Amino acid sequence: APPHIRLVRCTLDIRIQPRDVPYCDADFNWDGNTDQDDVLYLANVLAGGDNPTGRWADYNRDGNEDQDDLLALAHTIAGGGCPE
Repeated sequence: APPHIRLVRCTLDIRIQPRDVPYCDADFNWDGNTDQDDVLYLANVLAGGDNPTGRWADYNRDGNEDQDDLLALAHTIAGGGCPE
């Protein structure tokens, strides 16, 4: 490459949500139920555990994968609706 052009290599991580699943679907473990098992699943993912469904752990979409996502998920499962 000419001296004024710098080649950059990067990796793009794309996660695809299934078409029929809303972004705030609380069924994190995809077992067909929204319950405490989904909260446990997300807690495990946030702690560095496996994520077989590949769901994005930033449930509340604030740019961080943390305890606020657990609270938002529990709120949704309890009937509080999607995070805003």
